[in-house]
Amino acid sequence: MKVAILTGGYPSPDNPSKSIFNLRAAKGLQNYAEITVYHYRFWKPGRPMLQRYVYEGVNTVAVSLPFLPMGGSLGTAFFDRLWMKFSEFLLKKELKTYDVFHSIGLGAAPIAAHLSKKCKKKHVAQAIGSDLLVYLPKKEKYFGLKNWTKNTQMVVCNSRSLKEVLLKNYPHLKAEVAYRGTDLSKFQAQGKPRNPSPIHLLFLGGFANRKGSGMGSNLKGGETLKEVIEILDKKDKLQVVFNIGGPESASDNIKEWRQQLKHPERVQILGVLKPQEIPTQMQKADGVLLPSLSEGLPNVGMEAIASACLLIASKVGGVPEVIEHQGSGLILEPGNTEEWKNTLEKVILNFENYHPLILKAVQTAHEKFNAENYPKHLMDIYKKLQ
Repeated sequence: MKVAILTGGYPSPDNPSKSIFNLRAAKGLQNYAEITVYHYRFWKPGRPMLQRYVYEGVNTVAVSLPFLPMGGSLGTAFFDRLWMKFSEFLLKKELKTYDVFHSIGLGAAPIAAHLSKKCKKKHVAQAIGSDLLVYLPKKEKYFGLKNWTKNTQMVVCNSRSLKEVLLKNYPHLKAEVAYRGTDLSKFQAQGKPRNPSPIHLLFLGGFANRKGSGMGSNLKGGETLKEVIEILDKKDKLQVVFNIGGPESASDNIKEWRQQLKHPERVQILGVLKPQEIPTQMQKADGVLLPSLSEGLPNVGMEAIASACLLIASKVGGVPEVIEHQGSGLILEPGNTEEWKNTLEKVILNFENYHPLILKAVQTAHEKFNAENYPKHLMDIYKKLQ
């Protein structure tokens, strides 16, 4: 079987950290089918419209097309229409040789659905999180983009919560849940849980301002966490280090914020981590913080429980599918600084009380979130459409 994967979220030589989980999925699928990834990017001077190469063993076609940040969702929808025409002109002949089109992220679904119709192929779309919850509803109102649903035979959802939202908005679509899981050979318990002093708590969400989300730089809960840290900073006897990474985590604003704390040594800035650095940070951490305001099924959550970290996360999206509150982790209200402050203080002072939760979470990771099962599930879905 030949599968064309179309996505805007994919690593590249100049941005190897972007959407690394999509690369992992493509590598896994290569064990069962012939795969080519069509990586859509913004064109800029020096970038050819089509660039073919092999990226970490995966056949890749970088498709660079013009885009101007104008008009919000209306402008984005206009360029989606334009990219459909460019894609048809540049790729239609070769795309006809594939059996299935798989678009990752519903942002790419309108383009893939258009091409599947022109090439008379089956189209599987994939809902990840903010694509369904935030961005797609805003742009699909324009230029007939909602027709993507007519040319989509299946939607793969990263969580049950996403499937529920999808079918509420598009009740005529077929959908299945497939957990991407995590690489259990890289994310391991290795001697945890333990009783360290200080406790190391890891946050990798960063502070990027996700335009169009309506949540600014707090989409991943970074601003909420800063407020919580400021409150806890006033308590002198807490033995804790907050390791903070992700987009914009090493910005001047964050560095200045850290320096004004009474105990700046309690906050260590990691910056943007390379994919190979994340397992090491998980191994160093005792707990992982996920105070997001919106999620599909958080990869960092699955990596955390596989690494025997206590996962403390917001009650959003698929988080309750990863951990059970007070059973295998802690689930808190998003944006509730008082609840987050009280919970983190209890964790810091009595970490040994949470060892049973961590052990249960590790068991869940191995039973439910083994990444090796994901490509097999996708192949079963493709075969059903033949």
